[in-house]
Amino acid sequence: MMPKARHERTRWISHFESLIREVLGGVPLDADESTKVAYIEGFRDEFGNRRASDRAFLCHLLGVELQPERDASSMALDERLWWCVARREPLPTGLIAPTDGLLPNPDELAIEYRTMIELCAMHAFWSIALRHSDDSLRTRAMEAAGWHASELQPDNAINRPWGIAVYLELAIRTDDDELAMVTDMYAQTLLHNACINFGRPDLLSALILKNAIWQLRVGDQ
Repeated sequence: MMPKARHERTRWISHFESLIREVLGGVPLDADESTKVAYIEGFRDEFGNRRASDRAFLCHLLGVELQPERDASSMALDERLWWCVARREPLPTGLIAPTDGLLPNPDELAIEYRTMIELCAMHAFWSIALRHSDDSLRTRAMEAAGWHASELQPDNAINRPWGIAVYLELAIRTDDDELAMVTDMYAQTLLHNACINFGRPDLLSALILKNAIWQLRVGDQ
């Protein structure tokens, strides 16, 4: 990795860490398992909301193994991928679209919901690619990230920085100056939107950024 690219990676990691430090003060990152399980099962954001993918994402982030509460066939793509991450399961064949975005049938969904699912799924998919050190999965994620940056407005993603590490990774690695600028701006917009409500990341966004820090560090290996 070139020195300039490593500087950019380090700069973003430091920025994320400074934004989330106080927000995550009450999260039991280093607690015993029963405390972590209680936190996961009772989790709500500042608005009292809990999304279908939150449970699997938090299991992964806190290192807790729980059973899904419903069958995989009834899950949206993001939730399904997060359970693959949390339970260290292989990526099911045909789950991801072969080109463009990750959703196999995106036109069936409203644009706001589609964007949320795409970006949340991207974050999980990137975790799978990094865990397996799989070049084909990394390449597919990079292709989808470029497509997202040109086709999906991050303003539709309900102010969560899902997938932010993937867009930064593409901006750092690509030799295409225009693509680097577009994906870097995409990541900046995701981060800006996550801070709109409180002037800092909300709780879920801070947890997402915590995981993104790990992704940026592993992406340099």
